[in-house]
Amino acid sequence: MALSAASPFYRGYVSDIDCRWGVISASVDDRTREERGLENIQSTNWQTMRFKPPPPNSDIGWRVEFRPMEVQLTDFENSAYVVFVVLLTRVILSYKLDFLIPLSKVDENMKVAQKRDAVRQGMFYFRKDICKGELMTVARWMREFIAQHPDYKQDSVITDEMNYSLIWKCNQIAQGQAECPELLGVGFKKKQSGNKTGSL
Repeated sequence: MALSAASPFYRGYVSDIDCRWGVISASVDDRTREERGLENIQSTNWQTMRFKPPPPNSDIGWRVEFRPMEVQLTDFENSAYVVFVVLLTRVILSYKLDFLIPLSKVDENMKVAQKRDAVRQGMFYFRKDICKGELMTVARWMREFIAQHPDYKQDSVITDEMNYSLIWKCNQIAQGQAECPELLGVGFKKKQSGNKTGSL
C-alpha cells in the first residue's frame, strides 16, 4: 500500500495520510445485526488480501482475493501491479513459500502504510530494508505539486484552480504527453507520435 500511495487529498483539503483505507473503513461501519458475520468481518479486517469462502449452494470453490492498492496515473503502472501480483502468486505456489505473519502485524503494517511518505520513512513488519526512495509515490508527487502551486497558501485548502491544474497535469502524464521522471523514472518516456506506451 505504501508503494502505491495515491490519495493525499479529501474533500478539497490536504490530509496527513497518503492512502484511502483508513478513510473508507471509518465511513462504512454501519452494519446491522444481520449483516455482521464472517464475510463482513473479513472484508473489513483483511484489507489487502481476502479469504473468500464459497457462497451457500455454490460449486465455485474457495478463493483468495488480492486487492491491488491505489489506482495509479498510467495504464502502464496499473498493469505492472497486476502482472506483479500474478507473478508473485506463481512464485509463492511454485516454491511453496510461507509468508504468514500474525494478523495483528498486518494491521500494524496497514496503519504505517497509510502515513505520509511511508514508503521511505515507515518501518514495516517482515521487511529486511527500506526502499531507496528514488521515485516518488503518486501521493508525494501530488503533495509537492500542490505545495509548489502559486495559489497555495500553506493552509491545506485546495482551490478549484489548483485542483484543475493537478488533474490537467495528471492527465498529461497518464496520456504520455508529459514526462515525470521523479514519479515514473527516467526510462519512462513521453509518448512519441504513434506510440501508445512509454518505452523502458
